[in-house]
Amino acid sequence: FFFNSFFFAPFYKIKIKTQTHILMRKILKWVWCTDFFTYSCLFSIQSYIKPLLISNSEIKCKETSLLDMFTILRMVTAYLFTYLGDKLHSRYFIAIFCLLGYALVVTSITFLLPFLGAQEFGFKMILVNFFYEAFESGLLPLLETMSVTVSTKYGGKYAYATMRSALVLGRISGHLLPVFYNKVIFNNDKSNRNHFFAMVTWASFAFPLLITMHRKCKFIELPAQTELSMKCGRATDAKIVQENVLRNLYEILHSEYFFILLSILLFGVYKTAIVNYQSLFTNTIFNDTKFTAMIYIFRSLPELFTTMIAPFFEGIIGNLWIIFIGGVCGLIKTFVYAYYPMNWSVSAKVFLFLALEIPKAIFCDWVCYGATKMTEFYNPMYRRATAQGLFNGFFNGGCAFISGIVGYFTLGDQITLQNIQNLKNFFFICGCFGIAGLVILVGLYIYQNGK
Repeated sequence: FFFNSFFFAPFYKIKIKTQTHILMRKILKWVWCTDFFTYSCLFSIQSYIKPLLISNSEIKCKETSLLDMFTILRMVTAYLFTYLGDKLHSRYFIAIFCLLGYALVVTSITFLLPFLGAQEFGFKMILVNFFYEAFESGLLPLLETMSVTVSTKYGGKYAYATMRSALVLGRISGHLLPVFYNKVIFNNDKSNRNHFFAMVTWASFAFPLLITMHRKCKFIELPAQTELSMKCGRATDAKIVQENVLRNLYEILHSEYFFILLSILLFGVYKTAIVNYQSLFTNTIFNDTKFTAMIYIFRSLPELFTTMIAPFFEGIIGNLWIIFIGGVCGLIKTFVYAYYPMNWSVSAKVFLFLALEIPKAIFCDWVCYGATKMTEFYNPMYRRATAQGLFNGFFNGGCAFISGIVGYFTLGDQITLQNIQNLKNFFFICGCFGIAGLVILVGLYIYQNGK
């Protein structure tokens, strides 16, 4: 009763007038549950994939940076998967395909690298990493597109914030279950296979829910002809021409939304540095993986709060400044990592790590919240998933190419306490790109107010 009355309260702003409105309430809950289990599946692996690759193969940190450079192909795969979702009006169906591919690739990384002959850095290793990045790149924006569309169209002011709480709680559960498996089943803090079994557990719930949503949301994914003239911010669905891959790309890149993507690309450089090397950084300092899981879980707790207050500040300062503040908070953590005090006591180090997760929580939530709402603002339904795919490609793909180049020239073969300064220099350089992203947002604000 409490969960339905309080947690889903934003969904109840839909006034019950017809059976359709009752159906909308139910669908909003179904979408939330689908997002929760799917994100739990992703986060049980996502933050650990690079350590998983390193531990199950013979590649070095420098070669991991080369793999990051190939992640630029994620921009292409994210665009193509989401374009297919828009073109076929079947975003959940394409999401099912992506999750299936994701699970198969993670299985290969966990158990089959020696069998595939992909233990050393080379074409096979690059191919395995490519498929992992490709399937993940399609899944995330497709889920976000349906979440923001359904919650904005049928929910109240705080409906999308409530929907994003599925991501936050999914991150918590995605990191908690591997820790539980380690203690109960593996009893080995150095093991990485617990992440695979956690992924399988969550996927067993996610697949049936995605299939259910594919059937339930068909009428939402394929809007009626009477809705084609509805305006979505500065975007309109009226007079839709026969769209294709290049035309959609042209329309997106020749709008103000492109400058949002450009700033997101630069924010993503230091975000990628933190995501890929956070666990390596903490494991090197503490020589124990449990602190990494603790940090990820703690980050998600304040993010629940920042998620729910985002709509309030959106109404005051707008989504552009929501993204700006999020970017500043992300830079705080990045630059503190660059100058991290190594001579502090263990308890002081742990406290600082945990304290830094508060601004990182604001970064994770507000940048993605603001950018996704801007995606809806600038892009009509017929290309919304495509635009969200570009956002994912810039934030997780193009930025990884830049981060990979920096890492290749600054990181050695291995990170130890003796040469951890290399990793700190890497964080500093990546943070400088984020400053350029802030400048672009300020420039866009000045341009918009000068028109």
